[in-house]
Amino acid sequence: MAAGLVVSLTLYPFEVIRQRLLNRTDRQGRSINHYLRKTVAVDGPSGFYRGALIFSIGLIIFRGTYFGVYDSLKVKTEDERLRWLASVVASYLSIAAGYPIDTARRRFISSRGKYKTTRECFADVWQKEGWRGFMLGWQMIWLQSLGLATIFFFYDRLVTDYDQAVN
Repeated sequence: MAAGLVVSLTLYPFEVIRQRLLNRTDRQGRSINHYLRKTVAVDGPSGFYRGALIFSIGLIIFRGTYFGVYDSLKVKTEDERLRWLASVVASYLSIAAGYPIDTARRRFISSRGKYKTTRECFADVWQKEGWRGFMLGWQMIWLQSLGLATIFFFYDRLVTDYDQAVN
């Protein structure tokens, strides 16, 4: 899990720039280079890690939920279809558990300095929109969870087959 966190944090600046490109208000052809330079000029190099702490917490919640649920369910059956279904349930619950944190993180990144901390962002969303503010786009989780479940299921299957072949 630590390796995944290191990789995710290494790639995190790209997520920040992507989010800024998506939320730009001026549609006058701003480029990646523009937002790279602007981030360094306004926030310094630390601007590329705006929201990284809450991202790390969300990632730990996501992975902990997924592997905890999947490992608990998969041992109950040898049937491949039921194991895939266990992966679907685990991925759905893990995405759902981390979704409010990810929503707040995205709003925090794109706030253009409106919030100084993610705590402020959470409080503002909660006050203005309640729980529904954190769950915007919730319906798309079903599609995400099916793809994620299939990837994790086949990865687990490959690891299991490899372990059996080696031993």
